[in-house]
Amino acid sequence: MKRPLWVIGLAYAAGLLVAALAGLNTSLWLGVVCLLLLGGALLFPPLRRRAAVTAGLLTGAAAFFVFAGMEALTVRPLATLSGTVQTVTGQVVKISDRVCSVKAEAGGVPKGTVIALSVGRDKAMPALYDRISGEMLLQALPARSGLKADGAQLKGSLTGYGPEGLTMETPAKKPLLAGIAETRDRFSGSIRRRLPGDEGALVTAMCTGDKTALSPDVTFGFRQAGLSHLLAVSGLHMAILAQAVLGLLRFLRVPRRWAALGAAGGGVPFMLLTGMTPSVVRSGVMCLVLLAGQLLRRRADSRNSLGFALLLLVLPNPYVVLDVGLQLSFAATVGLVALGPWMQDKAFAWLRRGRPEEWKIPGWARRPTAALCVSLAAMLPTLPIVAVTFGELSLIAPLSNLAAVFPSTLLVVSGCLAMVLDAVPFLGWMARGLLLAAGLVAKYLLGLTGGVASWRFATVS
Repeated sequence: MKRPLWVIGLAYAAGLLVAALAGLNTSLWLGVVCLLLLGGALLFPPLRRRAAVTAGLLTGAAAFFVFAGMEALTVRPLATLSGTVQTVTGQVVKISDRVCSVKAEAGGVPKGTVIALSVGRDKAMPALYDRISGEMLLQALPARSGLKADGAQLKGSLTGYGPEGLTMETPAKKPLLAGIAETRDRFSGSIRRRLPGDEGALVTAMCTGDKTALSPDVTFGFRQAGLSHLLAVSGLHMAILAQAVLGLLRFLRVPRRWAALGAAGGGVPFMLLTGMTPSVVRSGVMCLVLLAGQLLRRRADSRNSLGFALLLLVLPNPYVVLDVGLQLSFAATVGLVALGPWMQDKAFAWLRRGRPEEWKIPGWARRPTAALCVSLAAMLPTLPIVAVTFGELSLIAPLSNLAAVFPSTLLVVSGCLAMVLDAVPFLGWMARGLLLAAGLVAKYLLGLTGGVASWRFATVS
């Protein structure tokens, strides 16, 4: 089998996604069907010799049975608590908007259960890794809820506030990840102090993953322009950062292997700083595998790397396949890997038609054509996901991506470098200059998306 990790990773993730959409009983039947098909394939020599077929069927069956087992042993028993009020004591392990992921330590739910607790806007939010206690009205999560991708198993809401409601306690000793989260908050605050308004909020979102300060108008404009992927730290941002560090070290004449190690060393803190979301982990693992290939003087296979990254994500938590960000990121990467080279070859062949074989395409035509092919290759596989999830499609996305991707590269590089320099007291003046440059690029992107959003047919429902 040429690409075992690609086949296994894709089959396992696809099986989990189908299982999550189909439910427990259907998953069991699908697992049995995969085993029957596997038995049939083993009886026919032509199919038996195709390792990808047998590996895919076996992996798919495993995915269906693993999902069914988790549903039967974990989700269904907890669903019996739906509609009850329980006193829960636990630790806040994640905060997103006004929802806290609380890992139960004691109370009326099993220890280790993660509750997605909604906190009203009129109530004070606990801090990350605070220990909280209070009465919560519990509800079962919908079968296809994206909250399951974050590890949540129940949904909760407060029944009161104050002495009879939620109590919060800051632990004396916080874990390492709490320090990383505080560092991100400090960087975000520093950026927004020096770049007030939407410019600072945009730089913060693209460099740290903190989107709390983005206004609805900015989010709407980016969605209309088909540029929402720029607001979520993902493969594009990881690739930009890794290539920037690698290019800088090579410019300083650092040997290629040591430069690859330095780029990998810069990628891991960035993954931690941006919250280790599924799309960041997927892209980070791919970048690390590719850089490891340079370090070991081996050429990494992009599809194998993608399959390996998928396995790392879905093995600990099968429900991560419900994360829309991961779905979009994976689809775009598959498009770049599978469709991109093919589309470029076809486009270049069209430009060369009727000319001698030795004729070379001029750079002024080659570069825009290649950029358009890359944009279309990344966008086309995401269209079904966008249509189903958001109910709309951006018609202007290919052109707006051409106008926005390179400036976004400048913004991410200058913003991340400014954060590093800002941590060094005597280099603060350089950080201010870089943030000024990032702010100018942010102003351009805001103008671009604001203008596109006003076009009547920019998107269709």
